[in-house]
Amino acid sequence: MSIQKGFNLRFLVVVFGMLSTGVFAQKGTVNVYQDDKIVSLMKLKNDLTKENKVNEGFTIQLYSGGEKTAIDTIEEYNNLYSEWAATIVYATPNYKVWVGNFFTRLEADRIALKIKENFPGAFVLKPDRRN
Repeated sequence: MSIQKGFNLRFLVVVFGMLSTGVFAQKGTVNVYQDDKIVSLMKLKNDLTKENKVNEGFTIQLYSGGEKTAIDTIEEYNNLYSEWAATIVYATPNYKVWVGNFFTRLEADRIALKIKENFPGAFVLKPDRRN
C-alpha cells in the first residue's frame, strides 16, 4: 500500500505543478516610443528609392537620345507597365529613360527579359549616381 500512496502523492504533485504554472506566469506590456520623424524619413527614403535617387543598385535603360523621343518612350512604357517606376534622366547631351531601382543584378536581369518583349534595346546597367 505504501507504494500506491507514494505513486498517488507523486501524481498529485506533478498535476498540481502543471496546473499552477499559469498562476505564477508573468504578464508584461511593451511600450514603443517612436519619434514622428522616423515615419516621415522612411517615406522620403521610399519615394527617393522609387525615383532612382538613393540605391546604388541596378537600373534598366530603355532609351538614350533626344528629349522628344525620351518622353514618347516613357509614355509608351507607362502604358504597358506599372510595376516598376520609370524616369527620365538628363546626362549631357542625352536624355535617358531608366526603369526601376533594383538591389541585385539578378532581379534587374529577370525584369529586363520581360521588358525586352516590347523594348528590345533595353539593357541593365549600374549607373553612376554621384551627379
